[in-house]
Amino acid sequence: MRFVHLTSSEALSRAVAWKFLSGGLFLLALGLLILLFPLILAVAVAAFCFLGGFALVGLAWRIYWTAKPIPPSRDAEDAVWREIK
Repeated sequence: MRFVHLTSSEALSRAVAWKFLSGGLFLLALGLLILLFPLILAVAVAAFCFLGGFALVGLAWRIYWTAKPIPPSRDAEDAVWREIK
């Protein structure tokens, strides 16, 4: 409040207050952006890791069950598997 009394006019006080307000909001936005950017990057990397991990686990699951041998004791299922192949 002391600064307002030191200025010569109300217009100058408003202009200075506007500069302080815009500068302060800019610095706040910049600070939030700096805090948010690593979070966005971390979320993107985590999403990539999870999706890649699920894809690899799914492929391993498919390969495992596709390459699993047919049990020799089940003749009926063995015949069905031969027809499918």
